[in-house]
Amino acid sequence: LVELHHGTISAQSEIGKGSAFTVLMPLGKQHFTKKELSSNSQTPSHKAKDTSVFALSPNYSQLTAPQNAATILLVEDNYELRKYIQYAFSAQYKIIEAADGAIGYEMAKDLIPDLIISDVIMPNLSGIEFCKRIKQNLVTSHIPIILLTAKVTLEDQLMGLEIGADAYITKPFNVKQLELTTRNLIETRQKLYKRFSQDVYISPQEITENHLDQDFLEKAINYIETNISSVELSVENLAAHLNMSSTHVWRKIKSLSGQSTTQFIRTIRLKNAIKLMESNKFQLSEIGYMVGFSSPSYFTKCFREQYGKSPSSYLAKEGKE
Repeated sequence: LVELHHGTISAQSEIGKGSAFTVLMPLGKQHFTKKELSSNSQTPSHKAKDTSVFALSPNYSQLTAPQNAATILLVEDNYELRKYIQYAFSAQYKIIEAADGAIGYEMAKDLIPDLIISDVIMPNLSGIEFCKRIKQNLVTSHIPIILLTAKVTLEDQLMGLEIGADAYITKPFNVKQLELTTRNLIETRQKLYKRFSQDVYISPQEITENHLDQDFLEKAINYIETNISSVELSVENLAAHLNMSSTHVWRKIKSLSGQSTTQFIRTIRLKNAIKLMESNKFQLSEIGYMVGFSSPSYFTKCFREQYGKSPSSYLAKEGKE
């Protein structure tokens, strides 16, 4: 292209230091022949087909996501691809961007997104190392990660999955495939939130496959159950036991259970109340105090909000079943 425009191109390179490319182009159009010049009056017989992989469709205009939309961290060093995904997702999700893995890792720790989409081959920090760090940090280990890569061998895909990636999509990809994968991962998490609040006997192993997250939940639940009769049990007590700030505990519990720390503590109290109710060894008026509620009326109020019925109605229904 440079030579067709009567220009020159040269390169200077030094191993270990870098390369410099110089392009010199003559100004004006006096140096072109009549055949080389394009006439603005000429109408092309056909429009050139846009073969760009990342060409934006008119349908992908940037829209504002709903207030309660999930937040996605997009880590991709290719500007055009990053913008393509952003525009495709902007009507459904809040998108935050990082141009490489190192920046993305810091943003993930600070912002705690609901899901991460990351390229594999990036400067400063590869997607594989980025994914590994995310999954090995207690603050971020729960975040689902989708890896995008041009590597298509089974070995490469297995490597991505072994380090904790939740999905692996090869380039070039159909944006619909990425949308569906993203939606499925977020909806799966939403279903787990609902199950956690209703299923009395659900275990940490059923909520997450990450061992860091399982250990975190087990420690939190064990501490609450050990101190369950105490009305004074607080968010600060729990955070101190876990050696984390109240803010980090809130974020972690919210991400794993869909509840605030206060709601989480209350849920564990109510689940233990149901276990005591099912044993038929105690009166309902006793059980509320046993699991840390300040009065039977407050116990009934919280129970009704969580399970849609009073403790006595719940017990009667369970007895019939």
